[in-house]
Amino acid sequence: MIDRYGQVVQRGTKTVAADAVGGMIETWTFGDATKALVQIESTSDSVVGGRENTAKSATFFFKAGTEMTVNDRVQYNSSTFEVRSVRTPHERPRQDSLSYVNVQADQVLS
Repeated sequence: MIDRYGQVVQRGTKTVAADAVGGMIETWTFGDATKALVQIESTSDSVVGGRENTAKSATFFFKAGTEMTVNDRVQYNSSTFEVRSVRTPHERPRQDSLSYVNVQADQVLS
């Protein structure tokens, strides 16, 4: 189902480096495109400092065996999402063809 109906997304992994004064700089390297079923869950509007912000949360369903951590990010439809939860449902073995990885993420606002 993911192969047939999935949307193209890019997975990003976090890299941490030290700057000249000892601070930590976080960057994300986005790799090859992969497919995932995408479900945008909610949109919230908030006003911060007189500026209106729109934030989305989403659930991504990846094929079984996809390695994701809470330090990763996902790019989809010109938006970047920060992973907040990764789980593989325990009802199916990891290698089952119907198994999937459930990733919940929040949109990163810049």
